Amino acid sequence: MLWIFCGTGEQANAFGTQELLRTQQAVWCTPPTRCTWPAPFPEAGDELWLVWRQGPGTPVVVLGVGTILEPPRELYGTTVLWTDPDHPGIRDAALQLNYEDAGTAVSFLRLENIRLAAPGGVAPVNALNGLQSRFNTANPAQIDILRRTLPLP
Repeated sequence: MLWIFCGTGEQANAFGTQELLRTQQAVWCTPPTRCTWPAPFPEAGDELWLVWRQGPGTPVVVLGVGTILEPPRELYGTTVLWTDPDHPGIRDAALQLNYEDAGTAVSFLRLENIRLAAPGGVAPVNALNGLQSRFNTANPAQIDILRRTLPLP
């Protein structure tokens, strides 16, 4: 499946979100035990587009895309989340980028085959403004927009 993960200013800023993806190949992600995830859940090997917006109703910027990497164990009823014991230093890296301290159980998605947009993201894409601040199942029109915004090789 194809997914869009929308981060917001409530979590960090666009530069910090993109920097965590660049340095740790990671996206901070609240587990489904603490927020609503779409069904079926994302799986390792699924394509994930990372976008960001300051808050509800603000323009969306595209930060990058990658493939969800399988973690060493199942966590929170999923097969896609990582914590610091699975990838030591990931939590500290997020804290250094001004993510809110959510304790030692904070979870992340990790990606491979990453393609990043320019620092801070590609210019606002108004056609994506209806995204929820979480996982979103990508529809064909959204994927077309994303692939035109950040062409893949």
